[in-house]
Amino acid sequence: EILIREWEDALVIPEEYLNIQDSSIYLYQNGKAVKTSVKYEAGPSSNILIIDGLREGDIVLKPDAGIQNGQKVWISKGVEAS
Repeated sequence: EILIREWEDALVIPEEYLNIQDSSIYLYQNGKAVKTSVKYEAGPSSNILIIDGLREGDIVLKPDAGIQNGQKVWISKGVEAS
């Protein structure tokens, strides 16, 4: 095993959840989509390592269907949020 770089507090998300143009993701907070800036690096496979701007337990929304900052969103248990 070769260790190239180790991040202690990095969290991994699928790359399609990241808006590369402005380094942001959408989080679910109080029933709304909240656009949040993050610092990231390429991760393994098609994943992204979020180095700053995301905490363990945060719910990351998939930014499809024209999701916008402040938009009301609903999440059902067992269903992928979008």
